[in-house]
Amino acid sequence: MNLLEKTEDGNQILTDFKTVSSRRAQDEGQLLLYREALRATGYTDADNIQLRCVVLLKTKEPDIDVQTFDPDDSKLKKLMSLYKESWKAIQDGVYYPTPGWQCQSCQWSHVCSQG
Repeated sequence: MNLLEKTEDGNQILTDFKTVSSRRAQDEGQLLLYREALRATGYTDADNIQLRCVVLLKTKEPDIDVQTFDPDDSKLKKLMSLYKESWKAIQDGVYYPTPGWQCQSCQWSHVCSQG
């Protein structure tokens, strides 16, 4: 989380700043998790926070793109479920190979079915 601000009219905005090299739609998943972290730590107004992503585009003609999101608890629920499943898999020692250029120097190539 980069910024939590309270505007003059009393609204609260949670902002994440990004730097990218090409224009693309941002995903609000990270912002939803930041909002959930505020809620989990006792921040009482977490339900009334607006979500915003400010993206600096490092292109030939630099630009700033501001994207706002409505908090969507159904998306948060799906995201939390995915993270819980992933954490359980890590705890259980389940790993999936992701072949790519990194395989050339991977320390696990001797035990990897893809190495």
